[in-house]
Amino acid sequence: MSRSKISKQKTKEHMVYIEGENIIVQGKTERLSFNLSAAKSLVQDLIQATHVLTELRSTKENRIEEVRKRLFPIRKDLNRKDFFDVIASWNEGYLCHADDAILANMFTVDAEGWAYAEKSLSRHGVAGLLLLLALREENDVLSELWGWGSFDFLLREAVWDVPPEQVPHALHMRLMPFLCQECYIEAGNFVMGFNGIDALPCETPMRTVERSRNIYMMRFPVTQLQYWILTGKNPSQHQGALRPVDSVSWWDAVELCNLYSDIMGYTRAYRVEDDKIHWDLAADGYRLPTEAEWECAAKAWKNDSFAGSNDPMNCAWFAENSNDKTHMVGSKNPNAAYLYDMSGNVWEWVFDAYSEFAYGMTDTIDPIVWEGMYRVCRGGGYTSSAESLRNTIRGAYEPTVKSAALGFRMVRTVSQ
Repeated sequence: MSRSKISKQKTKEHMVYIEGENIIVQGKTERLSFNLSAAKSLVQDLIQATHVLTELRSTKENRIEEVRKRLFPIRKDLNRKDFFDVIASWNEGYLCHADDAILANMFTVDAEGWAYAEKSLSRHGVAGLLLLLALREENDVLSELWGWGSFDFLLREAVWDVPPEQVPHALHMRLMPFLCQECYIEAGNFVMGFNGIDALPCETPMRTVERSRNIYMMRFPVTQLQYWILTGKNPSQHQGALRPVDSVSWWDAVELCNLYSDIMGYTRAYRVEDDKIHWDLAADGYRLPTEAEWECAAKAWKNDSFAGSNDPMNCAWFAENSNDKTHMVGSKNPNAAYLYDMSGNVWEWVFDAYSEFAYGMTDTIDPIVWEGMYRVCRGGGYTSSAESLRNTIRGAYEPTVKSAALGFRMVRTVSQ
C-alpha cells in the first residue's frame, strides 16, 4: 500500500502519513488513525463555531457601545456639589436619594461590560450605589445594567465579609444566581486514590472506578448567605455572607439539602428516621456527593495534585496563605470542571461513612460506604497543610461534629 508523508519526521519516535482515507500517527508502541472525512467535518464545525463567536462578540461590543451612548446625556446634567455630597453620605454608611445623573456618574463601564466604581467611593459608598440601583423601578439603561450583572464584581467585593443577616434583601436577587451556579459532571470512569511515596493507607490501592450517575455539582461550597436564607441561622465562626458556611454538622448538611430540594421543587433525596438516613437513589433532589463523585469532580480527569493546580497557592486557601480564616468563595482559581474551593477554605462533608480500607472492600461501580461511626470530609481547609489538600486525602469526623474549618457543597443527580 502506498504511503504519502504529510510532515517530516521530527523525532525518531513518530511518523505522520496518509494511508487511504486516514491520517496515521505511528509511534513505537501505538498507532493512531484519524479519518480524513471526519477531520474535514470537524474543521468545518470549528469554522462555523468561530463565525458564531465572532458574531456574538460583535453583538456584545455594539450593545456596550449603545449603553455608553445612552449614559452620556444622563451624565451631562450632573450637579457636582450634590454628587460629592451623596458620596460623602454613602461613604459614612448613610443611604440618601440620588437622581439619575448622580447614579450614572458613579461608575464607568469597560469594554467587557463590567462596571467600575467612582474612585472616591468607599466600600460603604459602593454598597449605597448598588442598593439604590437594586431598588430602582424605572425601566431604563441603569436598571438594564443592573439586570445584566454588570455590577456583580462590585457587589461581591462590597458585601462578601458582611454578616449575611446584614445584607439588604434587595441585593439577594443579584447574589443568589451567582452563588447557586452548578457544573455538569458526566458519568464515566476515573482513577481513584493515590499510590505515591507519601500515600496514606486510606488512599490506597489506586483503582479505576465507574460512576454511573451524571450529576450537577454546586460550583462553590454552600455560603453563609445561602444557609441563612434557607434556615434563618448562621452558625459560622468566620462571619461573611460570601464566605463558606462553617461549623455545620453532617446532619445539618443533610437537612439543608432537603430544604433546598423543597425550595427548588425537586424530590428530597434523604429521609431521616430515628437517627438513620435513607437515601432515595432515584430522587432528583439535592444531596451530598459520594466520595467517588467528589474526588472525580476535584480531579476533573486531570493529574493535578490539587483541584486546579499542582501549586496550592493558585487554587486554595490553606495554612500558608489564609491568615487563619476562611475567604470569599471563588477567590482562587477553579479546576478544569470550573469548580472553586475544592481544595482548601473549608473541608467538605460527603455522604460516605469512613472506612480506612474502603478502596479494597467496596465495589468499583458507584462505591459507597454506607455504615460507620464517622463520616468522610474532603479537600482540606484554611488551617490545613498543603499535603492535606491533596485531592485524594480523606478526613473523617463524627457526624455531629461542628468545626470552624468544616462545610459542604451540594450535588443532584441528573434525571435519566
